[in-house]
Parts: sequence; structure tokens; C-alpha cells
Amino acid sequence: LSEPGDPHGLIARYTWRNYYKGLKNRLRELAHFIKEKTGASFRVYSNGPVAEKPIAVRSGIGYYGKHSVVINQTFGSWIVLGEIITDIEIEPDKALDINCGQCEECIDACPTRAIIAPYIIDRRRCIQELTNWYGVLPNDIAEVWGNRLYGCTVCQDVCPVNSKVAVRNPSTDLGSVGSSISLLDILNMSESEYRQKYPDNQITARWINFKAIQRNALVCLGNIKDKQTLPILERFSKSNDGVFAKTA
Repeated sequence: LSEPGDPHGLIARYTWRNYYKGLKNRLRELAHFIKEKTGASFRVYSNGPVAEKPIAVRSGIGYYGKHSVVINQTFGSWIVLGEIITDIEIEPDKALDINCGQCEECIDACPTRAIIAPYIIDRRRCIQELTNWYGVLPNDIAEVWGNRLYGCTVCQDVCPVNSKVAVRNPSTDLGSVGSSISLLDILNMSESEYRQKYPDNQITARWINFKAIQRNALVCLGNIKDKQTLPILERFSKSNDGVFAKTA
């Protein structure tokens, strides 16, 4: 959607909509049904305080990819995780006896070499992690950042398992923001305007620092090199905020 004078920053595909909230709503419906039938107590989480990936692997939902993301046999790693915690006695499923074998496509494709060994991620170099972190990015990371406004899924994009996953209609339209957002809009709006414009998407979750999003936008502009955006880069280069000034 980028045009000269109005460059856009990419949104990672798992954030195009709020799949976490959509899943949580469906889990809550299921939990209420279970409670009606059994009287059991429950709590519902998705992207919450529970160690979701180890639980998913132990329960047979999927297995760890070398990028540390859980891979499901049907949906690949294009899944979000959630859980119902209840006091019902449930027969546990078994973990899958599957792994990635000799494949290291994700390790080779990572633009910042954040996957330092199979299943081990250096979070200080992971673009997905850094899009939430507010600070000055090292030059070698900024140079390969591209035009990512939020998130990174390169390690999943190249996964051979994901290439075989059938295309399906979205499971929810909650919090839809699309695949990209205008960078100038991000840099010209206040935090309150930002949170009001995207209220149901995880890019406005309480743990997301709006300044980090604006920092990301500045990095994107630097990589896109659209001369028409020089005035806004110059404005931020004079900011009293050291991160903004150094990034611009």
C-alpha cells in the first residue's frame, strides 16, 4: 500500500487481526458450556501468564520448531495458543514424537542471526522481540530491519511445514488492522489517538510501548529512503528524546 510520500510499515501476519482475543472468546464459550454440564471452575487465558508453549508441546498440540515456535501438524506454526484451566480430571494426551530433522531453513533465513542454535533465540537480536523494546537499535540490526513496523515472521515464512498449510478464511475479524499502516500517520499521532484508532488489536496492548512503535516507524523511513519524508525525520532528529533523535 506504500506510495511516494506515504510509505507504509509492515505488520506481522499474526497481528493483522486479534486472533488471541478471538480464541479467548471461543475458549470462554466452551468453558461456560463445561461449567453448565459439570459445575467445574475455570480460568481462560490466551497470550497470558501461563507457559503456553511447553504445555502445548506436552499435550500433543504440536512440537518445537528450531525457531522455538510450536508447529502443529495441520496448521504449521500459524497458530495462537490459549488454554482453559479447570479442576476437572482430564486424561492427558501424549506429546508428539516429531522434530524438524536436519532442516535449518529458519536459522539460515533469520535476518539478524537471532537463532544462535536450534531452539535457542537471542532475544536481544530478534526483530519480533525488539519491535516491543524501546531503545536505540544497533546499526547492524537497523540495516536489515526493512520496513517492519511491528513483528517479524521470517523464520515462519520459510518453514517447509508452513508452505504446505492450506489457505483458510480468517477465524475472526476482531481488531483488524491489515498488513501495513501508514508510517506518517504513526509519527504524527499521539499515543491516545493511536490507542483509540486500534483499540482491539494487540499492537495497542498495555505491554506495547507506543514510543517503540514510533521508533520502528523511524527505522522504516530510514530504510525506505523516501525523500518526501525528510521533513519528519528532521523533526524527530531534533527531539528531546534521545532515542528518537539518534534513530532519526
